Amino acid sequence: MTTSAPELVVEPEKTRASTRIVVPLVLTIGIVAVGLISLSVGRYTVPVNEVARILVNEVIALPRTWTEAETNVVLGVRLRASCSPCSSVVGWPWAARHYRRRSAILW
Repeated sequence: MTTSAPELVVEPEKTRASTRIVVPLVLTIGIVAVGLISLSVGRYTVPVNEVARILVNEVIALPRTWTEAETNVVLGVRLRASCSPCSSVVGWPWAARHYRRRSAILW
């Protein structure tokens, strides 16, 4: 008497549901990672973790571990330059407000 291996049956609903969750989650994480890396790379290098802390600090108060120069570079120069394509909607007014608050900019 031979025994056969049990057949693996995958229900299509479960597969589609997990795909609907996983794919957008992976894409969102990828977009955030690329955005953080693009804000950290340049003439004046700012570590990725400091870029994340500077951006989160605009919403939630965090203990300050970065310098004023890093803040000026990330918010005053790079974020304003990266938001210029969508300047009329969100980016320019927010970056301009930050620029007015801080007078010194490192180029």
